[in-house]
Amino acid sequence: MMPRMSWNNRSILLALVLLTVGLCTTYLNGFEEFADPAPQQNRSWGPEQAVGKPNTPQAGDISTAWASRSRDDQEEWLLCEYAAPVVAATILVHETYNPGALVRVTTFNEDDEEVELWSGVDPTPPTEKKGVSKIPVQQRQPIRKIKLYLDSPNVPGWNEIDAVGLEDRNGNTVWASHVEASSTYAADNIPLPEPVPGPIRIGRNWGPEQVIGLPDTHGFGDIVTAWASLTPDGQEEWLIC
Repeated sequence: MMPRMSWNNRSILLALVLLTVGLCTTYLNGFEEFADPAPQQNRSWGPEQAVGKPNTPQAGDISTAWASRSRDDQEEWLLCEYAAPVVAATILVHETYNPGALVRVTTFNEDDEEVELWSGVDPTPPTEKKGVSKIPVQQRQPIRKIKLYLDSPNVPGWNEIDAVGLEDRNGNTVWASHVEASSTYAADNIPLPEPVPGPIRIGRNWGPEQVIGLPDTHGFGDIVTAWASLTPDGQEEWLIC
């Protein structure tokens, strides 16, 4: 028969149990608080695709650029905000599909009133497949927000924009941190795609590991998320799956 535990021993044991539970709870709560948040997915052709540096490698109707809801039904605009004010010398507009529709750029003063920075003919003509339209800025006041106006009906097709940067006089470029649009091909009622379960794989651009898993190359063309051989036509090739 096991000896009975005294009240003092019971009290000590209970205190140890409560202390252990408390420490575990604190640890788990702290882990939850400081754990990295789940990455957010951008909608294909949504205005959020114009946030940050350019990431559309070539011309074409590619989902990593913003596109309006319709091709030519109306004039469109893109509102770009920046994390910090910039005394800009040049606005860099990366147009990746049917360029040439940019006709006006404005900014906003301290009273949030619109002030025109530029108007005219898009530096990238519609005959080009893509281009970077460099818009000169004459004013010396810091810029935190700009609005691009596109004459979409006059340039047939979707006029897609990948990124919008503010370049200062030293050549430093700041990219938009938040973007809104007059419309988007990524309709509001289309839910974000569910993340693919399993570990995230980081592969070399055009490496054979790009063929692993579900298809993830949107659009067509020479895109880094597909496998490509070392030379265009040097020899016959094979792929083991």
